[in-house]
Amino acid sequence: MTERNSVTERNSVTEQASVVAAMGTATWSAEDGIAYEVALDGIDHVVGVYSGRIRRARASGDDGAARALLRERAAWSAKRRSLGPADRAAVDALIAETARTRSGSGLPGFPELPGLPGLLAGIAVFDPQARVLLLRPAPGDTPGPWELPHAAVGDDETPQEAALRALTEQTTLHDDIEVTGCAGSYGHLSGGAPARQLVFTARTRIRTTTPVLSPRHDAHTWRYADALPAVDRGLLHLLRTIAPPKPWLDPDEWQNTLPRWHVGANALIRDHSGRILIVRPGRSTTWQLPGGQVDAHETPPEAAVREVHEETGLLLRPGPLLAISFEHPSPGWDHPTQILLFDLGTVDSTRTTLTTRDPDIAEHRWAAPDEAAELLGPARAERLRAALATTPHGHPALTTTTTPET
Repeated sequence: MTERNSVTERNSVTEQASVVAAMGTATWSAEDGIAYEVALDGIDHVVGVYSGRIRRARASGDDGAARALLRERAAWSAKRRSLGPADRAAVDALIAETARTRSGSGLPGFPELPGLPGLLAGIAVFDPQARVLLLRPAPGDTPGPWELPHAAVGDDETPQEAALRALTEQTTLHDDIEVTGCAGSYGHLSGGAPARQLVFTARTRIRTTTPVLSPRHDAHTWRYADALPAVDRGLLHLLRTIAPPKPWLDPDEWQNTLPRWHVGANALIRDHSGRILIVRPGRSTTWQLPGGQVDAHETPPEAAVREVHEETGLLLRPGPLLAISFEHPSPGWDHPTQILLFDLGTVDSTRTTLTTRDPDIAEHRWAAPDEAAELLGPARAERLRAALATTPHGHPALTTTTTPET
């Protein structure tokens, strides 16, 4: 899964309540507290940019420019000190002022100034079974994670109005929807730019609802919080915090709601010079360790032996478990994956003829460990390094990755 985790996770209802409580009164809403945080984020961003400009001006010997920048930075710092969450109008005005620096208009002379986090509003709609509605972005060059209905907050609307507008435009769901509050926020990337999304909660009284999707999305799903597909990490933590308790289900229905896991088995095979056997599927430019999916009624060691025989022609005995790799769901692969890497021993590469019964395998290769790690790609290389480090002491290593294997 592509790393998208530069996320600030001030997400939960409890966390938002503590923020509001720290402001000294119980009369402000969680939404007011979040807006205040967004405004402070914007000011901190601007002040940080000014600090960088001041350092560069001083380094170039332009003391006049440095003094001017210092005065402007001080003015922004004063705005931060004087801002209070009680004055929502001032908070919203300052959010708009910091947002104008995207085009450089807020800081004359610096049109190349990087953008500030945008403000989005999303809505988590829960059905009577406590499942949340998620939408899948229509495929582009790079598939994205599932998401809530959401939109940028317009100048003439409140965040809640923007969230409801997104729900209507992207799903046509608007009847029998009751907004229950603002649950929190999370930071993420939107269109490649940093953004903060406020998340409102709502419930529908209709048990089975099939939305009519806009061209922006190509699929929808209703999911329990313990079986979410590939979603942004910030949204994952938020939904797991705010989701209603899972209801009691009869055994068959409960079994159908369980998360689906993909389990794979890989093999580490070396020759007498320490080179590692790797294979390349014809559908990919990335190399792999021999191995594949564990079939039904098959143990992982049995799967490793079978896959090695199919992909290389070698018939070997399974050895010790070297590494266990957990991979989060990723776009296009909405199930968690667990891969077990076994040591299948050493063979004489000078007397071994490699064959394949698997039409997917295009090439075999013996590679030194460093070369193999480079050819395998980040996730597989991490698993290989963990396995090689495991060999001396014999305890399996556990790795977790969010980088998808391609």
